[in-house]
Amino acid sequence: MALDIRRARQHFARMDPVMLALVKRVGPCRLDRRVAPDPFQALLRAIVAQQVSAKAARTVYDRITALVPGPVVGPRELLALDPEVLRATGLGPTKTRYVRDLAEHVRDGRLPLSHLDTLDDAAVIRALTDVRGIGTWTAEVFLIFQLQRLDVFPAADLALLTAIQRVYGKRARPTHGQARRFADRWRPYRSVAAWYLWRSIEP
Repeated sequence: MALDIRRARQHFARMDPVMLALVKRVGPCRLDRRVAPDPFQALLRAIVAQQVSAKAARTVYDRITALVPGPVVGPRELLALDPEVLRATGLGPTKTRYVRDLAEHVRDGRLPLSHLDTLDDAAVIRALTDVRGIGTWTAEVFLIFQLQRLDVFPAADLALLTAIQRVYGKRARPTHGQARRFADRWRPYRSVAAWYLWRSIEP
């Protein structure tokens, strides 16, 4: 990863001086720091975090982990919990269905988490979005931060659209399609560019 990030910087130097300036301002890229110790935890956290603040998401996640004896919640441990107990953590009825569907997919082998890193990006997205509550954006973020794929750009991410507008001095925030085309200049390091754009909004 470190070598590829250095190559990304060299690519930006050739193709995009504005991005290169952002790289120099923000500093070293930290995409090599995974968001969770394993893929199941990453996806569980992603579902818990939907449409709530980071603080609220941490609180709910900590309450869920406190319900099991081990340090983390696996799919079997989660399915062993009464749904009403899960809802009481602050998860709510909809997200309770989502996390149980995730756990069922993993338990039944429909979502082979241990083999996701052998699949290409499109196949990973198809596998993940088969789970209720996991859309394309969540799958793309998982590709970037958990599987550490270097050429993914979540064009529907509002923060990225806002960052492009600010960093590149655009009058209006780009549409998803415009952002996707704009990001072509960063191939094959769109994930690195996305990381720096996110940091420009939320250091």
